[in-house]
Amino acid sequence: MRAIAVSSARRVPSLPDVPTFAEAGFPGLKTHLGGIFFPFRDSFRCRPQAHESGHRARSADLLERLEANGFDPVGGSLDQTPK
Repeated sequence: MRAIAVSSARRVPSLPDVPTFAEAGFPGLKTHLGGIFFPFRDSFRCRPQAHESGHRARSADLLERLEANGFDPVGGSLDQTPK
């Protein structure tokens, strides 16, 4: 298997020779992968607690480890999550 592009805005440190989608000629292609998933019946009840827990878990060490493993961690507000 060979990686042909990464979906992050910047090249991934662990794959320095793999271009971003934009560098590969697809500047408008944007993907966001990852998240926390709940059964639909529980999602509205669990969303505030999951969001708060995620913010409490953020630390410089965690962000550094995520970035070193190819993740591009982003944050947001609870209002930005899908309803």
